Amino acid sequence: PTFKWQDFANGGTITFEAQWIELAKVTVNFMNGTTTYQSVPIQKEVGKDNFQVTMPEKSPEQAGYRFVGWNCDIDGKTYTVEQIPTFVWTDVKDVSEITFTAEWEKLPSVNVVYARHDGTGEPVPVQKQWETDTEFTITLPTDDSEYTGYEFVGWKYKINDGAYSEEIYAVNGDTPTFKWQDFANGGTITFE
Repeated sequence: PTFKWQDFANGGTITFEAQWIELAKVTVNFMNGTTTYQSVPIQKEVGKDNFQVTMPEKSPEQAGYRFVGWNCDIDGKTYTVEQIPTFVWTDVKDVSEITFTAEWEKLPSVNVVYARHDGTGEPVPVQKQWETDTEFTITLPTDDSEYTGYEFVGWKYKINDGAYSEEIYAVNGDTPTFKWQDFANGGTITFE
């Protein structure tokens, strides 16, 4: 500012008072369903027009599902753990929170059918629990149905519409093991 000496003919004091404005801030919430997985406050830095959001280091886990990423309520995009989205402060000036919601993809499941001698048998679902699971084991039941004139000796199996196995699994503790990679899109294992 410019001052005139005539305003200070008898001396005087000029006082300058510092003025402050609060910098913008936003809270970034990472939600797993209705549960807050992580919450991070972010304050604008002087001279910076944008800010970045770092995804949580560890992904949430949910049995039967694979974590896909974090879906942002501001831009509608889904970000993986490795991505670092950038936001402009002026775009979020009227927002106090940004919410990222965990997105999930259901892991494959297999229907296991125990077809009795009469062709009956209800499917029993086997769900892949964790993405890191590579195999699953089936515990075979004993055949409790009556089939006059025959002795039950075990089970053969087929996958989907394929041929039955040559091997017979006995009911005395045999537990056939299957690989999840063979059921990437689900499927059916029929024991007869």
